[in-house]
Amino acid sequence: MEVEKIEFKWGTEYRCYVDEVLTSIILQSGGTLYFWNEEYCRIRNIEQDIDMIYSPVFGLRFNTDETEDSKKILWDMFLPGLKAQPTIDNFPLLDSEYHHLMYCRDLIQ
Repeated sequence: MEVEKIEFKWGTEYRCYVDEVLTSIILQSGGTLYFWNEEYCRIRNIEQDIDMIYSPVFGLRFNTDETEDSKKILWDMFLPGLKAQPTIDNFPLLDSEYHHLMYCRDLIQ
C-alpha cells in the first residue's frame, strides 16, 4: 500500500493506493477524521466523542450515544464532508443518497 499525503491550510488528506488504484481517503481537519472508501464514509470527532458511519445501503449509523446535540453536530460535519468532493477524485459518494433511497424502497415493496 502506498500513501500520499497532501497538506491543506485546514487539514491533511491521506490517499491510500493499492497497485496504483485509489482505495481510500482519510481527511484530518482539527479533531475530526473523515474516512471514505467505496463502501462507506466514517466521520469521527475525538474531542466531542461522536462517531458515525454512512453507507449507501444502511444509511446513517451512530457508533456513539445518539443525543440531539450529537445528531446536529454529526449532520453539520457530515454534509460539509461530502461536499469536499473536489478533493476526492472519482468516488461516487454523491450517489449514496440515491442508493439508500432505492434500498429503502425495495424493502417496502
